[in-house]
Amino acid sequence: MGFRTVEISNPAEIHIKEGQLEIITEEGTALIPIEDISQIMVHGANIRLSTMDLSILSQNKVALMTLDEKYLPTAIVLPFEGHARQSKLMHAQVNTDSEKYLSFANN
Repeated sequence: MGFRTVEISNPAEIHIKEGQLEIITEEGTALIPIEDISQIMVHGANIRLSTMDLSILSQNKVALMTLDEKYLPTAIVLPFEGHARQSKLMHAQVNTDSEKYLSFANN
C-alpha cells in the first residue's frame, strides 16, 4: 500500500517503466516506485501522461487528482474496483431496472 503523495506542478512528461513512475522535467528525471505512491496531484500546463499510464496507476490503486490555479481539485481518477463497497454499488447501478431509474430521475 502506497504512502507517498506526489505533486507535479512543472512541465513534465510522465512514463511508467518497470514498476516505476518516471517524471522527466527540464531539471532532470525522477523515479518513484509505483507501490510507494498513494496519490498524484497534478497542477499546471504541459504535463503529459498516456491513458495506458492512467490504467497502470489505477491497477496499482493510485489516485490521480488535477488541481486548478487555486490548488482546488477539479478531477479525480480513482481505481474502478478498488473497494468492495464501491464495486457492489457500481454493479447494483449497472443492474438497476431502467424504469426505476427513469421514475427516480423525473422526481
